[in-house]
Amino acid sequence: MDVDVLVMRGNIINYEDLRTNTLLLAAYSGNHSYLEKLDKYDDEEDTIIDELIEKLPAAKAEEFNTTTKDAENHLDEEYDYIKELIEEGEGKEAVAYIYENPNFLSYKNQYKQGIDMLLDYILKRQDEVTNLNKVLVLVSLIIIAIAILAFLPAVVMIFAFAINRDSMYNDRWKKANALLLIDTLNNDRLRHLFKNYCKQEHSVENYCFLEEIQEYKTMCDEIVELQMKFFDDSTTSGSEINNIEMKHSSSASTSTSTVVTDIHVEIKKDKTNSKIPNVSEQDLEELENRKYEKALNIYKKYLTMEGEMTINISKHLVTPIKERLDMFEKKSLSMLPEDLFKNLESEISIVMLDTHQRFKQSIAFKKEMKIEKIKSHFKTDATSTH
Repeated sequence: MDVDVLVMRGNIINYEDLRTNTLLLAAYSGNHSYLEKLDKYDDEEDTIIDELIEKLPAAKAEEFNTTTKDAENHLDEEYDYIKELIEEGEGKEAVAYIYENPNFLSYKNQYKQGIDMLLDYILKRQDEVTNLNKVLVLVSLIIIAIAILAFLPAVVMIFAFAINRDSMYNDRWKKANALLLIDTLNNDRLRHLFKNYCKQEHSVENYCFLEEIQEYKTMCDEIVELQMKFFDDSTTSGSEINNIEMKHSSSASTSTSTVVTDIHVEIKKDKTNSKIPNVSEQDLEELENRKYEKALNIYKKYLTMEGEMTINISKHLVTPIKERLDMFEKKSLSMLPEDLFKNLESEISIVMLDTHQRFKQSIAFKKEMKIEKIKSHFKTDATSTH
């Protein structure tokens, strides 16, 4: 009911303004055809006022009748007089009457006060409803508190179960989204769209950081291959090769059990069919130095305050990386591990999962998926035709 009353109040104000403005327009322009609309506006306003009175409580309706309705009747007489002035060609006198006549202005003010009374009435009712709701909420909270105290052990068990279950579902959700992100990064068009989306979200640094880490990991894989070739050419025993491979990638095998490593695009060479020329120890050393330069460039570019694409990351995750780079530079470390950036990779990957989730809701992604669906449909039709 309150909403209906407010809507009617707004309509009454609108029609009242229309009546006044129509008279002014006719007075200024001298065009009496505008006056034909006055009766229509008056009838509409009277109809709304009658409907409004029916919706008000008896006491409030009586008050509205003795104030607003009475003023509205006087205004009707005033409007008729102003209309006569305009019809007689006394436009200036009509305008002066509207703006200066004390009786007309007094009735207008009385009418406005009556209309404003409706707003005060509605606001007061809303305050009463709000206070009642507060009391109901307070009573509900008291009942809930008593219930919790009475069944606290059961509640604790339920919450513990819910937390564990939520953690399980959260892990599954991360793994599922990791697979979706892999698909995105493996698809040339989607990867390009995703990178552009990261630019729009001002997080392209995170994307490029993971991309360059993958390049670093690829270099690590290449070194392992060359080491295998080198020691194979040197008739080294298989156990020695395994020891070298385990030294280089022990932490990488552990990281595959986490969600984060799932999101990296696997760029592996076909070791069975690859043709690698004879490898010397100098070749291995040069490649290891290039790997160091790559790692150092990642550090300077993303992990220092002066970097051109510095990412927002905790300092305690960066310190171990700097220490290992310094150790390699001083020759106290023979090779950099594949999991050099593991912890940072984990942090940024989680952020990228959230970004990827929003990317899937973007128009560009949905448009691309629709195109892929249409292409797939045509391929299926062509296959079935043949």
